[in-house]
Amino acid sequence: MRPLITLSLLALSTVAARADITYYYTGQDFTSGNTKGSITGYMTLASPFGDNLNNAAFGLTAFSFTDGTATITNTNNTVVFTFLLMSTDASGHPTHWTLDFEAGPAGSGLYTWELSIASTGDFSAGEYTTTGPSFFDSNSVAGSFSLTPPGTSAVPEPSGMVLLMTVLGGAFIVVRKTRVGA
Repeated sequence: MRPLITLSLLALSTVAARADITYYYTGQDFTSGNTKGSITGYMTLASPFGDNLNNAAFGLTAFSFTDGTATITNTNNTVVFTFLLMSTDASGHPTHWTLDFEAGPAGSGLYTWELSIASTGDFSAGEYTTTGPSFFDSNSVAGSFSLTPPGTSAVPEPSGMVLLMTVLGGAFIVVRKTRVGA
């Protein structure tokens, strides 16, 4: 009986530690402006969105968003402004959000690119001058967030399956030895 308890405790102790979580965003097609397309990308946070949030502020660990013309990432040193406000339902699913990125030469006061993602629609503008952007695109339809990249499906990790098979095999051996010895 002691080996079975030890094996059970070992299995429980292998629960994965919480790590960063990545949300993928797929925007709707632009409906007005100079070009067609949509905003897509991902953002990584230190922890998942909680339940029943009301415009909670989050810091981003990593991000990459594109409108098909320009891409703004956390590794791009010209990003001068980012913020994320999120509201969620009782299950932690996003219901209202505002996510804004602006990029341009530091201290210039001019942005070369702006991407804004909101539950009221998306906006992209580029090549700002003192009179405003040279072009823009927008829509008034919310996109969606997902925990899996667009075009993929959730599949268990191979390491998780190996762990499960190891625990089940060990339990089988312990039970078999206990029965043979009895």
